[in-house]
Amino acid sequence: MKKALALMLALMMILPLMIVANAADFALDGKLDDNIWFDRGWYQVGAGDWEKPVSADKPRNEAFDIQYRSDAEFLYVGVKTNFAPKATDDVSGNGNGTTFRLWTFVDGNSYGEVAYTTYNYIVEYYYKPSGNVIRLLENRAPTANTASVIDNAGGIEAKDVVGENSWTFELKIPLTAIKATTSLRTYASLGTPTVAGDKSDFSTLWFPFFGDNEFPGLADAPYKRYNKEKSLLLDLASIKMGSPLVMPRPAGTFEITNFADYIGGTTTIMSRVDGKTTIGEVSEITVGAAKDYNYFYLVAVGADGKVTAINHTLNRPAGNKDSFVIPEGGYVLLANANLPAAVTSSFKTIAVGDEVKLYNVDLTALSAAKTKAVTPNAGFAFRKPGTGVINYSDGENISISATTKLSDGQKASDAVAFSNAGVQLIMNKKPTDATINPSVNLALNLGSIKRVDKLVLNFYHEYNSMIGLPKDNKVMVYYSTDGFEYRRHGSYTINGTAAADTTGVVETVIDLPDVSAQYIKVSYDIGASPFAAPETKVVWEFTAMTEIGVVERASEVTYGAAPITDGETTNVALNKDWFGIDYNRKAAVYSGDFTDGVVVEGNDFSYGAPWFAFYRNGEYGNIDYSKKGDVIIDLGENGKNIGGVRLQAAPSIGEAESIKVYASNNASAWDEVGTITTSGTGIQWAGVDFAKTIDARYIKVSVVNKGMFFMVSEIEVLTYELPDAASTGDLPANYEASLISVGKPYEIISDGGERDDGYKIDNVVLTDGLKHGGATGSGFGLSVTYAEFILDLGEKRTDLFKFAADLIGDASWGIGDPIGINVLVSDNGENFFYVGSSTTLADNFFTVELDNMVGGRYVKFECEVASHVWLSEIEVYAAEEIVDESEPVDESEPIVDESEPVVESEDESETPPTGEFGAPIVALLLVLSISGFVVIKRRKV
Repeated sequence: MKKALALMLALMMILPLMIVANAADFALDGKLDDNIWFDRGWYQVGAGDWEKPVSADKPRNEAFDIQYRSDAEFLYVGVKTNFAPKATDDVSGNGNGTTFRLWTFVDGNSYGEVAYTTYNYIVEYYYKPSGNVIRLLENRAPTANTASVIDNAGGIEAKDVVGENSWTFELKIPLTAIKATTSLRTYASLGTPTVAGDKSDFSTLWFPFFGDNEFPGLADAPYKRYNKEKSLLLDLASIKMGSPLVMPRPAGTFEITNFADYIGGTTTIMSRVDGKTTIGEVSEITVGAAKDYNYFYLVAVGADGKVTAINHTLNRPAGNKDSFVIPEGGYVLLANANLPAAVTSSFKTIAVGDEVKLYNVDLTALSAAKTKAVTPNAGFAFRKPGTGVINYSDGENISISATTKLSDGQKASDAVAFSNAGVQLIMNKKPTDATINPSVNLALNLGSIKRVDKLVLNFYHEYNSMIGLPKDNKVMVYYSTDGFEYRRHGSYTINGTAAADTTGVVETVIDLPDVSAQYIKVSYDIGASPFAAPETKVVWEFTAMTEIGVVERASEVTYGAAPITDGETTNVALNKDWFGIDYNRKAAVYSGDFTDGVVVEGNDFSYGAPWFAFYRNGEYGNIDYSKKGDVIIDLGENGKNIGGVRLQAAPSIGEAESIKVYASNNASAWDEVGTITTSGTGIQWAGVDFAKTIDARYIKVSVVNKGMFFMVSEIEVLTYELPDAASTGDLPANYEASLISVGKPYEIISDGGERDDGYKIDNVVLTDGLKHGGATGSGFGLSVTYAEFILDLGEKRTDLFKFAADLIGDASWGIGDPIGINVLVSDNGENFFYVGSSTTLADNFFTVELDNMVGGRYVKFECEVASHVWLSEIEVYAAEEIVDESEPVDESEPIVDESEPVVESEDESETPPTGEFGAPIVALLLVLSISGFVVIKRRKV
């Protein structure tokens, strides 16, 4: 994967992208492995855009990707799904089993003498265990929906491959079968039951998604009325094999119909031509006569992509806009007022300072041609700068004074009046017009891409003050990673009813499974009010909210103790797959592979050197500061006990603004775990040790350049293995286990979790010899899943061989099962050596017992559990040699050298050893027996 990806990266972000494959390279086998299918040419149809969810609160997660190619005779369609098809031989086909449908429409076609206003044909391909079925259906009621089957499916061919959790297939459609010559418009749908033979759960997924707020949007379905704005235009020349590929315009973006033309009902783009600076002067060149564009809404965009000026005045003479200036290096977007109201109302929300992104528009080439032109698949999207909740509502119909209350974390759940703090009024400026149900559009900027688990909406209602709830209690939810392109997740019903003499805040929690986004957009219409004549405000005058918030999905990263970096180091990223770069690669291609183990020797910057060049040159040579490179390394099963990351870099070629390291177990939600900084300019290794060891399958290194280049040859993900404790000798031939931990002091190291109830630390001593025998009612608990206990034996022992801790679990108490213990020893309390581990619970204890002896003064117990660390005793045993009493004993008097003085103490014993706290152990034992003395520390992070 890595090598193929490195080649693909060299092509990324370069337009046009050349595809050299031809029909001769294509084998119809359903595998999607032919060169005609380009990696970046897929439309991704995500979960949530369902016509009919299984239930109102649980959208289906099935999704599919689709791609199109053509030659002189055929349209080729490739489809891949994230689920296996389901049907039986008796129950299959549309509405009964997994079925793909391609709806086609060609302008100008007719049936008989009646022009089509709905679809022309449906290409249908459905799964059947005994053999799949291909059908071509012709609509013989061109203004309605009467589909008739064409014999032999018009010559259409198809092949598929069924996987355990996938279905891929390829279609080869004669252009003559669907009466297409140069272009066609399409919808694609894919429906499936959840269980083969069960048709009750059948649902259909449309692409592109509908843009209205009437979910499921059947009014715009192809069999009702073919909606050009919401269908996909396939220009056959732009997808022709062997020709430059024009990338599809993303769903949800605005279409740009032409360059520098003058046509009603279209959207136009204009840049400077032949040095002319106004739209009137440019139109004189491109159209042949200077136009004033009096019936167009205008938005000027500068060279940096930001809106600089707007003119939305219509009709002559006030609407004459021929002198409107095109920014140098920028362009003007022009939307004709005869476009659908949904398009113009959204277009008019664009404001000065907003950012605009173009798709499939080569302004340099268009300007150089000096003529009007059609712009296939061209479009644009815009986003508003700012944080928190951003207002996208049409200002002609909706007024919102501010949105700061909606993302301040205060739900104001107890609000009973609209004047209460936290309530944000949203005003309908046209409540007397029954024909208008204004739309409210609000987007929450999360600041970075996050894995969102739930969306929380808090609406306020106050009937007597004309503050209602959304129309039909319905809200639409969209999501976006960049704030330009939004995908629809679905329609949801909010709680509550606005009734006479009632007020209050109602909360609705919406599940957003598998959504990664930086922006979440909420849209709803304002519905009819319940106030009868003579009231004039027939539509609710207000709606109100107190908060829009999300609940993030955890990254599922597991954390352990602080890494011990003086042990043996292993690079677990070596030869692992990596992916995820998002950089413009117009620089010369080096041979760099982040995980191949090949690094730079000396000062080698030749093109053959193993560097990877992070390069963010923009389309015209300018630095694109919006770019960052995310290298994601898949560690597989080796992502255990990770302690740090390091990389070889060359700051002398170009510096990095930042290098962040993230960890994840799902490659979707990420925890930031460290920052790497480089020093100086020479070729160097730079890295970071994590605050805690982690278990994670994926490690992401995110690089933001300070200038044009940043060079990296290798990325290493490191584990630090502690050296094993050295043996101090074999166990004696005859010995017994002597418990030596009773009465010894210890430290508890934990990231919080201290309790303040009857099971707190002060009530239990872990070395008092009292064991709870697995009973939850004894012992004490920490509200954490990991903790360390460091026992001080008071002196170094060389005869240690057995260690135990009585961790327990008890589901009835909400205490998860214990996982196990690691045991380590140390002479100084700082440098520890590994003794052993136990994941087996026997007689209520996890026990590590050795076949030899080890030495140390300090013993560390690392305890891991499912929910709460709960225990009552930790134990350390020494191997006490047993002397055989049957052997003779020498009872002669010892010879004393009288030349040396003998000092006798009163109790004829040695001076007792002192412990860590500077008190004799004998005295300390007495204190412990009385007070249960213990020290607890939080681990520093």
